[in-house]
Formats: sequence, structure tokens, C-alpha cells
Amino acid sequence: MTDPHQIRDLIKGHLDELEAFGEVSVRRTETGPKGGRPGTAFYLNRQQALLVCILSKTEKAKAVLQHGPPTTFGA
Repeated sequence: MTDPHQIRDLIKGHLDELEAFGEVSVRRTETGPKGGRPGTAFYLNRQQALLVCILSKTEKAKAVLQHGPPTTFGA
């Protein structure tokens, strides 16, 4: 995946698979007082995030497959 913005398209395209691991929360953002485009935020649980990582087919996804997911997320 060359464009990080494509992650939303990836999530939308695999929503059924992601929802097998729980609800996918979606938040629509409105434009601010200065304008701009409205956006969409997706909130994923750990299993959903790992699935998106794998489906993205990036170098980091390969590392996750080879070494397993991290045991903790940094705060």
C-alpha cells in the first residue's frame, strides 16, 4: 500500500471480515469553521487492527506474520 490514505478503503472493502472480530466503530467528522472536507474515523480492536495490517501487504505486515504481533501496544 503506497498511500496511507488508502487504509480507509481497505477497511471499507473488508468490513464484513473485520466485523467477525467485533463491532467496527465509525465516526464521521464534520468540516471545521475554516472549511475542509468531512472525514471518517474507524476505531478497531486489536484483532481487527492486526487483520488490517496483514491485508495491507506492506513490509511491516510481513514482519508481523514472521515474528508474530507485539504483545503490548505502546502508550
